[in-house]
Amino acid sequence: FTEALELYAHENSKPFQYHHCWEILKDSPKWQASLPSKKQRSSNDANASMANTVQDSEPSTNQERSLGRKASKELKKKKGKEVGEESNSTFTAEFWNQRAEREKDRAKREKEKAEHHERALNQHQDQLHIELQRLCYRLKISQAISPKA
Repeated sequence: FTEALELYAHENSKPFQYHHCWEILKDSPKWQASLPSKKQRSSNDANASMANTVQDSEPSTNQERSLGRKASKELKKKKGKEVGEESNSTFTAEFWNQRAEREKDRAKREKEKAEHHERALNQHQDQLHIELQRLCYRLKISQAISPKA
């Protein structure tokens, strides 16, 4: 680590200022994949391994990383148009199917509501008819009791 700090200071004409970042990132899988193991490293090939880590941009096969934002956008551009259209048409079909079902449910509820109102109206008409018969009966009784003059 001290050799790397000296090398950085020599190449950049200023000391390395991001020790706190290094402490956080040194154990992340991205950096572990690019660092050589301690057993393989010797003082003679330290500079060679440092050059290899800069050139190695792909992680090792046993440690996979997810695609970054830029790479996923590129992948989407290459084959996403066809997939996007399919998923878009699938979404549209699902939307219209759901809308049709909602319309069927609404129509069913309105039909049930109309039937309920019709039954209530018939019941009310029956009650009025019974009340009319009762009034007619009372009228006949009252005419029968009191003779006409």
